[in-house]
Amino acid sequence: MQQCCVGQSQSSDQLKGEIPRSCCGGGGGGGYPAVARGQSDDAVRDTVREFYGQLVAGEDSRPIPQCPTTDKSWPKHIRDAAAQCHDEVVSKYFGCGLAIPDCLDGMQVLDLGSGSGRDCFVISKLVGENGHVIGIDMTDEQLSLANKYIDYHTKKFGLSKPNVEFRKGYIEKLGEADLKDNTFDVIVSNCVVNLSPDKKAVLQEAHRVLKPGGELYFADIYTNQTLSEKARQSDLLWGECISGALVWKDVIKYAQEVGFEIPRLVTSYTYAVPFECVQNILEGAEFCSATYRLVKKRDGTSSPGPVKATYKGSLAECGQTFQFDVFYTFKAGIPVEVPNDVASILKATRYGAHFDFEDMPGVTTNKDEDYARSLDQADPFAYAAKSASSINIFTEEHKKIFEAATAK
Repeated sequence: MQQCCVGQSQSSDQLKGEIPRSCCGGGGGGGYPAVARGQSDDAVRDTVREFYGQLVAGEDSRPIPQCPTTDKSWPKHIRDAAAQCHDEVVSKYFGCGLAIPDCLDGMQVLDLGSGSGRDCFVISKLVGENGHVIGIDMTDEQLSLANKYIDYHTKKFGLSKPNVEFRKGYIEKLGEADLKDNTFDVIVSNCVVNLSPDKKAVLQEAHRVLKPGGELYFADIYTNQTLSEKARQSDLLWGECISGALVWKDVIKYAQEVGFEIPRLVTSYTYAVPFECVQNILEGAEFCSATYRLVKKRDGTSSPGPVKATYKGSLAECGQTFQFDVFYTFKAGIPVEVPNDVASILKATRYGAHFDFEDMPGVTTNKDEDYARSLDQADPFAYAAKSASSINIFTEEHKKIFEAATAK
């Protein structure tokens, strides 16, 4: 479970006033230069498509900061798969970390903003022969690169036939890529939604193509308030995934409006932009990097009250301990009392087969109190503050960049 990166080290020529290229934006959807200059959604997409096309084609020779291909904190099965990806796929992947949940064997998976295809190829190994992965991206050069290495990874992973494909399209308009209703078990996204001009449309489309009980598992950048117009007009702050940060309460609201359960928080880390020149523009806004599970509701999974849920220890990649979110971790064979909404999510999803559930007759809960509790638990800032989880990766080099940009 990884968070998005922000504020990566920039090259020396960028200190001269040019817009730094951030690694934020998943495999190929980030770095929205000029996004806030009154452009239409289509114009914004054209700008991004041209930007990433030039990077992949080698027409922009400036070094691009990238996060490591693998990380010691990743689960071993993910590290092993990522290490087998082709060097060119890795070198032209402009995202950060991975946002990959457990229990993917045999699943139908969609990656929003797949870029060079690295995450899709990793997932293709995890879903195996009976699963299938589709990557959606809008950049021809990225799609061409990803398609170039389908056969390579099929052989590398010992698959009898390809189980991954890439399609051109927009994450707000999945129907245009011929993605049908109720198709996918899991959708993943890594720091891409914050760069979309219509975030609610992204969630609406994700909900449409997920099967009942399907999960949208995504990492992104969040803020605690609507950003100022000046902040949203900063190319540099867009490139650093700050100007497009999702207001976390809006995400919770949009998710419920389109039909998801209340999002469950998986990870959360606060980070600060420690420079006065930028703080003045941000007007008190705070930021965090967080990962959520959004589950599409499924009929017949509700209970009248709390439920005892017992993990069977049957998830191979999790062993005897399964972390569902930051509030619920299950150890094999030990019953855990969970509220109805959490039980409903577990029952609805692919995780249900790995649990035994026991109703608690005579024990009821107040629905309003349960709802308020779930909303509180979805607050990424409250959890990060309580757990003292933070990221501090801005340097003096960044300070020079920010000061030069804000002085204009």
